[in-house]
Amino acid sequence: MTTDAFRMFLLFNTTFSHGGCAYYPEKSSRERYVVLEPDVPRGIQGHLMAMGYRRYGQIYYRPECLTCSFCEPMRVSVPSFAWKRHWRRTLKHAEKAGIEVRWSAPELSREKVELYVRYQTEVHANREKAEELVSIMMTQMYSSPSNALELTLLLDNKLLAMSIVDESPIGLSAVYTAYDPAQKIYSPGTLAILNMMQYAALHEYEYLYLGLFLRDHPDMDYKKRFGPAEKYTIRQERWEPLLP
Repeated sequence: MTTDAFRMFLLFNTTFSHGGCAYYPEKSSRERYVVLEPDVPRGIQGHLMAMGYRRYGQIYYRPECLTCSFCEPMRVSVPSFAWKRHWRRTLKHAEKAGIEVRWSAPELSREKVELYVRYQTEVHANREKAEELVSIMMTQMYSSPSNALELTLLLDNKLLAMSIVDESPIGLSAVYTAYDPAQKIYSPGTLAILNMMQYAALHEYEYLYLGLFLRDHPDMDYKKRFGPAEKYTIRQERWEPLLP
């Protein structure tokens, strides 16, 4: 399917949702989304990624708010990624500590559920009940298409971090990462991204998609450290350089 044909497909198959903003509570949000079957072809998912869409379960969405454009999909160039000295130190620290890196098909476990709940309550101060968080986790991380991978980091055979990552012809897309809040000394969130970058380079992917970037937002501004990167300007429908 050509890009133009895919745009026509989206034109007739997407719809909008409206609600409160997850990042700025005082704002309202609008998202364009399409629901696709679990075994969506990798090429279709690549088209969506190239147009700034994110995946949540079987829903592919992107923000199209009427009065705000703070949320910007971003991607990092894999061949041009700047391996700064402190990134290499982070990897070396993990190696010396004996942190094991595994890539596999997504698989749920009690240990992962417990880590996800701790991560949400301690890192994001999420006050929803545990059963509600588990339901979100099941949709967010384990309602995955066949091209999804799971990255797990283990320390002394205990789960340190986990990430769900989608593969497509044009790159990897980081869906969601959760880590053990008690092990921040190893920078597990950063470590997960660096391992995604290594995997992407090994498999000669062009881009690593890191989701939405919100400049100066306390939870989302960190992504500008990874580059060179591009942001997707939805109103102009194009990728542009993301300046630090």
